[in-house]
Amino acid sequence: MSTTTRVVSFDYTNYRGEKSRRNVSPISLRFGANEYHEEPQFLLWAFDRDKNEFREFAVKDMTNVLADEFLNERRPAQGNIPEIRPYGGS
Repeated sequence: MSTTTRVVSFDYTNYRGEKSRRNVSPISLRFGANEYHEEPQFLLWAFDRDKNEFREFAVKDMTNVLADEFLNERRPAQGNIPEIRPYGGS
């Protein structure tokens, strides 16, 4: 059994204009909108490894994207992954 998971790192500007470097484990990609991104666009649903939370990121606000493999020390237990919202849902 593998002990690695894919990690994507990127510079991100949130809806308030705050910039930070993010390290996430991607779960899904969808086209839609949410309370922070009101215009339909591509959104990445991922586990934020630094904040230890699930988050949704606007792809258009990501720069300097790098993909790598890291040890799976912070991946949530399979039963703790929230349900993925269907297209068109907010």
